[in-house]
Amino acid sequence: MNELKREKLRAQVKVNDALKQQVYTQVSITKQQQENRTKLEEEYMRLEKKEMRYKSRLKHASAWLKIILLGIFSLLMAILLTLSVYKIYRVAVDGPMEVEKQVDVIPDECTQIRRNGKVYVSCDGVTVNGASTISESGVKNIPDLITQ
Repeated sequence: MNELKREKLRAQVKVNDALKQQVYTQVSITKQQQENRTKLEEEYMRLEKKEMRYKSRLKHASAWLKIILLGIFSLLMAILLTLSVYKIYRVAVDGPMEVEKQVDVIPDECTQIRRNGKVYVSCDGVTVNGASTISESGVKNIPDLITQ
């Protein structure tokens, strides 16, 4: 009978040892899971911190870029305004600029006809046919009233 009790106790000890082993295994798995969670949380926090730094730098850079572009725009507008004021001053002070152009004058007693960009003139028996201007026609005997 003692043998039976011993066997039962040994079996019970084996079962207890197996249960202890199972509990230790589950505890170690739980510890590993907790460590993994902690590592993941730390990694997440590190990445979030890095992203916040990136956004901060980007915001800072975009603010400087905006200031620079506004400065360039303001400078260009000031230059444009200065040139406009100068142009208005020149028009007001100098008046309109007159351009002198030499024009062939044809007297009233002469006849002039223009066709296709060419001048046809008849005056006191001298005729200029098909020249772009009277002076380009090459005619030397044009009356004095025409050449003046």
